[in-house]
Amino acid sequence: MNKYLLLSVVGIMVMLGFLACDDQEAPHNNAPVLAIGNATVGGRTTASLSGSITLSGGSEIVECGFIYSTVSTLPENESMVMPIDPSTLPGTCTVELTGLQPATHYYYCLYASSGYTVLRSEVREFDTAADGVPVYAEVTCTDITATSVTLHGELTDDGGYDILTQGFCYRAEDGNQSGIPDQEDMVVNVDAEERTFTVTLKDLQPETTYSVCAYGVNREGTGYGPATTFVTQASDVPMLSAITPVDSTNLSVTVEARVTDEGQAAVTEAGFCWSTESREPTTDMNHEACDALPSGSTPFRLLIDDLQPETVYYIRAYAVNEHGTGYGPTYCYRTKESSLALVETLAADEVEETTARLRGRILTDGGSSVTNKGFYYGTDPDPVSGGTRCYVTDEGDDLVYLLENLRVETTYYYCAYAENANGMAYGEVMSFTTAGHYTVPTVTTAPVTEIAQTTATFTGSVVADGGRDVSVTGFCYGITPNPAEEGVRVESVSGGDSFSYQATGLSASTHYYVCAYAVNEAGTGYGEVVEFTTDILLDEPTVGSTSVTDITSATASVSAEVLSDGGSEVTERGFYYGLNNPPTASDTKVVSTATGTAITAELTGLAPSTRYYIRAYAVNAQGTAMGPINVFTTADDRTNPSVGSVTASNITENSADLLATILSNGGAEIVEKGFCYTTDASVTPDTSSNKVVATNAGDDIALTLTGLAPETTYYIRAYASNGVRTGYSETIVVTTTSVPEPDVPETPGVPGIDDNVSPER
Repeated sequence: MNKYLLLSVVGIMVMLGFLACDDQEAPHNNAPVLAIGNATVGGRTTASLSGSITLSGGSEIVECGFIYSTVSTLPENESMVMPIDPSTLPGTCTVELTGLQPATHYYYCLYASSGYTVLRSEVREFDTAADGVPVYAEVTCTDITATSVTLHGELTDDGGYDILTQGFCYRAEDGNQSGIPDQEDMVVNVDAEERTFTVTLKDLQPETTYSVCAYGVNREGTGYGPATTFVTQASDVPMLSAITPVDSTNLSVTVEARVTDEGQAAVTEAGFCWSTESREPTTDMNHEACDALPSGSTPFRLLIDDLQPETVYYIRAYAVNEHGTGYGPTYCYRTKESSLALVETLAADEVEETTARLRGRILTDGGSSVTNKGFYYGTDPDPVSGGTRCYVTDEGDDLVYLLENLRVETTYYYCAYAENANGMAYGEVMSFTTAGHYTVPTVTTAPVTEIAQTTATFTGSVVADGGRDVSVTGFCYGITPNPAEEGVRVESVSGGDSFSYQATGLSASTHYYVCAYAVNEAGTGYGEVVEFTTDILLDEPTVGSTSVTDITSATASVSAEVLSDGGSEVTERGFYYGLNNPPTASDTKVVSTATGTAITAELTGLAPSTRYYIRAYAVNAQGTAMGPINVFTTADDRTNPSVGSVTASNITENSADLLATILSNGGAEIVEKGFCYTTDASVTPDTSSNKVVATNAGDDIALTLTGLAPETTYYIRAYASNGVRTGYSETIVVTTTSVPEPDVPETPGVPGIDDNVSPER
């Protein structure tokens, strides 16, 4: 790597090398000035070298940099070179040395080469640090909130030994401390093998200045990085204290906390939230608000019970204001160990054909309240998995339960049980055998449910099987009061003591009788007969024809009748009417307020002389029914418009300006206006004669009548039409002028009267 001829720093010989080359050996090149600076030692293995190179005259440098070695003469075979880009010269030169040996004495200098000769600066020295405590960079603080901050640390030198522990030291500054935080303050540790590490501090105080530094421990001791400070933000939401446990049992704990700062608004709710999974529970998890709001420094507390034994719970206090929810530090609580209850099964007594009394006793509750107790029994030798559970609700430790409706000559197995928060405890399995006798099953019939027009649901129960297995269950039903003999018999497909059947194909509006039955070896047992009536057959209403009376130009009276309500209440009735045939819901609707079956309404706002289609309607739960369509035409109350006198002006040989005014529209909007005219004095002009339509707006009728013949008499009337009737003005007579005589030019050369005027003139 080193290819430089190492020369003495005497300097004269080297300078002569730069200066003494003749034109044939090398180009003329003045020697540069090399100034070496002091080294900055970064630790055990790093150092920063600096210096400057100044060019003199036409000096040219093709290579330059720093040479360093543990040998004072910087020999080529025992030295290292850190080159510098010559294009950056002249100026300051800086390099960073890494991978140095700890506790070692180094020599270094600057060098510069013209390609022919090499010039060195004076040689300087530095010592790297010996192995020692770790070195850390200054901490970077990000994501600062009112109660948290994220710290970023970096190990820059492990001191030559493995890091045993590392992390951050921090404290809240109150003006009384000095120096950097240390292990006597608050500490949070991280993975000792990480060179860069991050931690988020939580549960900080808002608007507080904190000092923090990175630290680490190796075999030589503890090293601290430079301290930095950060300030937490103000809190909008409430701040809370740590939780104080007040009381606890095996499966409960009473906790207490205080609101240390309400935030920017009053507290509206305070309580506690907890979880067995999240170390930072929120109100989205298990939580409960306290009955009373906290006041001042008064603490609030809550009993958290029904917990699981030997379980870790994470609990935080919370408080709510209009800005959000604030949480206190997490309190970790582990419930105590508990055990199963101890229960004893005693011998059954009072065993009869279908009854027996079971007995047992709870010896201890296992340190937790018994919440459930009783017996399991059945014909299976394992009554817990293959039997029936019966509950004992009496207070005390003695367990007694009377079994009924048992099978005759049957062996039953049973055991007592007791359940607490830790699980179910069982006593010894014992047995008894009922006496020999059996009867038909005892059956009950439940009221019929889900009754519709053609369907209904039957339900029955086997109260007692009579001492033998029930082989068939079902129902008898029909329209006679004795369905077991005269009705339809159907079997239930559902098993067990309770059974049901969905009957279909029934008749609407029909009264039925039904009873349940069950069959065993002794015969068939029937339940009581239950009556029900299917729903009536519902349909849309039936609506009669619409009658229209008292027709005017704008109103009419209409009436109709609901002929049938279709089996359900008519909730709305009225009329649809309009210009379309047939009228539908998109046309005008008027709702009738009449009572009974009548449908009446007064139609208003109708257009005169207009044909309308109308029909009645009625609505019930099944839909909307329409009556027959009727047609009526409103009266025409429009009259002839009234038009004022016509004024003619600017009369020429072929045109005249005409003007008139509409005095009345005859009760409707004017749709056309203008002038009509004729040259026949015996004919009164109207719109069937010659007419010209005026297009101007307003009540005036104005236009210029053109295309007239010269020296001709015209008879003219103004008119206005409202679409039904037309009104005219009085007739005026207008005579066009004659065609003017053309101008005749004078004959050139012929003396005129103005030529050669006599003196007398």
